[in-house]
Amino acid sequence: MRKTIFSAPRNQVEFIDKCPECGSTKLYFDDKRSELVCRNCGFVISEEVPIIEAMHGSKAVKVLVNPKKKKMAVILNGILKTNVEKAMAPFYAEIKKMDLKKQVEAGVIKICRECVERKLTKRASKLEILAAATYIVSKRQGIPVFFDDFEETYGVSRVKVLRAYRKICRELKIPMKPVGNVDSYILRISSDMGYNGQLATVAMKAAKAKTTDNPMMLAAASIYVAAAILKIPMNQRDIARYAHVSEPALRENFQKLIDKIDVVELKKFAERISGD
Repeated sequence: MRKTIFSAPRNQVEFIDKCPECGSTKLYFDDKRSELVCRNCGFVISEEVPIIEAMHGSKAVKVLVNPKKKKMAVILNGILKTNVEKAMAPFYAEIKKMDLKKQVEAGVIKICRECVERKLTKRASKLEILAAATYIVSKRQGIPVFFDDFEETYGVSRVKVLRAYRKICRELKIPMKPVGNVDSYILRISSDMGYNGQLATVAMKAAKAKTTDNPMMLAAASIYVAAAILKIPMNQRDIARYAHVSEPALRENFQKLIDKIDVVELKKFAERISGD
């Protein structure tokens, strides 16, 4: 990067102090790609342009020389050029494509940044870390997600996402205890299997007799119980596959739930909602 004294008429200068996409003033320059990128949303503001250090009046600035526009773009707030920011650029770009909820996105960025700072990107690919971070934050927000969901989105296998998930939880000291809303998982699983709301309603009623702290397992067992009560032909293999749990564990939790709930009362409840 070369230094120069910069002086030009104001109408020949484009002043850049924020991202045109999200409005953030946190910008950085990627030397490798010669791109000016927004740290907040990953938007590439300028591509393939050289940069020079300059003095504009008495103020030190960084200047992007863009021959196509016949203007010099001055970054007034300076550029935060750290190794962490450079490493975060691909994460910002991928996250921007995902259309995540704002709270989930903020949590994913935080985890990815911690992974970069701890150099976990040397032990797992960026997509594996991104998928695992999304899984962790989604669970915290009560969104029903499974490891297999990320195979289609990121092209990363369930095994690799699970491995990255365990690595991140271990390094960042994030509890791996299953969390999530049981009702959300019941709705997700029953919908994926193609059943209507009646099955989910009865399953939610059955799930109140909590037999395990694992929301996915409890949801699967409750659906199995509800199917039996409503006399819906459903085999445990299908439930286990859609709920991403093992068949032996499903059978065990199904029996625990049957032993704990009032079957007669649950049948009456099912009859009432069927008549509505």
